[in-house]
Amino acid sequence: MVSEKRPKFIPIKPNKLNKKKVLSYYGGKFPECSGKKYRYPKPEEEDKWMKLITKALNYRSKMFYNHRYGLKTIKRNSKYEYLLYHCRPEQKLRRNKRNKDRRELSKIFNLKNKDVHHNDPISMSIKKAVILTNSEHRKHHSKEKKDLIKNEKIIYNKENQKK
Repeated sequence: MVSEKRPKFIPIKPNKLNKKKVLSYYGGKFPECSGKKYRYPKPEEEDKWMKLITKALNYRSKMFYNHRYGLKTIKRNSKYEYLLYHCRPEQKLRRNKRNKDRRELSKIFNLKNKDVHHNDPISMSIKKAVILTNSEHRKHHSKEKKDLIKNEKIIYNKENQKK
């Protein structure tokens, strides 16, 4: 639990969002999202999109708020998570590339209980891809995450010492 005084959570209002920024986040237009489980508005229905994005941003802010102050966690909402991250055009292209690489490698190797790991996540070249077991792949990414957090703490401490 953090010892600082907890401010009141203030949700975002739909009319407070900058429409140009929201559109730039999705590549200049609202995405064409479709799914079996959830219904999304059509790209032309801008008011519905702004309301939905506002709800998604409030959900994410509330999750961070609860985590920061040690409050009860909110149940994950996959509709909002898809909307904020997976529905973006660049993420769709990256997912498409990962699926394509997995299909190609599954023709050569047996990939049951195995994952394709891209050593270069920027280019995601299949030449630099490695096949790992599921547990090795998770361990590898958790190690990367720990290293990133460690580096962020070091940078943060250096910035504080300068002041």
